[in-house]
Amino acid sequence: FATSSDITVFLKYITEGISRNSTLECLALGDCCLGPEHGYHLALMIRVSSIKRLDLSLNNFGSAIHLVAQAVLHSKVTSLSLAECSISDHKLHSIGIALQSNVSLGCLDIYGNSFSSLSFTKFLQLLIYNFGLQLL
Repeated sequence: FATSSDITVFLKYITEGISRNSTLECLALGDCCLGPEHGYHLALMIRVSSIKRLDLSLNNFGSAIHLVAQAVLHSKVTSLSLAECSISDHKLHSIGIALQSNVSLGCLDIYGNSFSSLSFTKFLQLLIYNFGLQLL
């Protein structure tokens, strides 16, 4: 099993490689033990990449989920999977705020998270003027 510091080093290498490769469009990091301590490096990787489809499912970013959402806002990502990432009511709200003005993200997968229907309704209200999102 990889330690948290091993994963951080891995993300640094991926970020360096991705910043040099403008052809990579899809990256699947589902179930890679990414946690709150990896939010900064993951956000940096998202911002410097040309990735359009990003799978981050089955990771638990905790409070760092807003860093990921903010990075997506300033990226080329058009499809993002955050399925089963332990997204709670508060985390869903921070994602909604970050994505309010996003026009490039067309697909967001938030299946299998633990937020309430009331929070989901509020999330949808935050995205009412997000004209890029086509599939949720």
